[in-house]
Amino acid sequence: MEDRRVLARILGFTVGVLAGSLLAVSSQIVLGRLKIELAAAWADNVAPSAQLRSALVWWLIAGVALGSGYVTATVSRSVIQGSPVRPLFVWLFGAAATALFAITGHLAAGRSDFDPSAHAAASFAGMAGALIASAVGAALALRH
Repeated sequence: MEDRRVLARILGFTVGVLAGSLLAVSSQIVLGRLKIELAAAWADNVAPSAQLRSALVWWLIAGVALGSGYVTATVSRSVIQGSPVRPLFVWLFGAAATALFAITGHLAAGRSDFDPSAHAAASFAGMAGALIASAVGAALALRH
């Protein structure tokens, strides 16, 4: 029984980090196509409102990673341990994530208005932040 609990914690953490990171990066791509770029936070030639929106997007992406990492880790741990989980909730969460991934796949091919190196640096920083935030969310979900 103890081995199953340890396995549930490890797999729950792993699934939480992966799902949180993927959902955060997907939301970053969708917001980028809405002309809300992460790279605008460092750009000098944009309006202050664009820099403010970019800063808010950084927090939004971190929140998405934290929340989805927490929820996914909690649900996956419950499923692995054999606890009753509402199937409708799991199905809706999976369907929403799949729909976001499908939309993101179509939107990812768009061009950015910023320099490619600045866009790549901001995207990499966003992915690193999403990974850290989803790991924190998954760890918070599995701490007890």
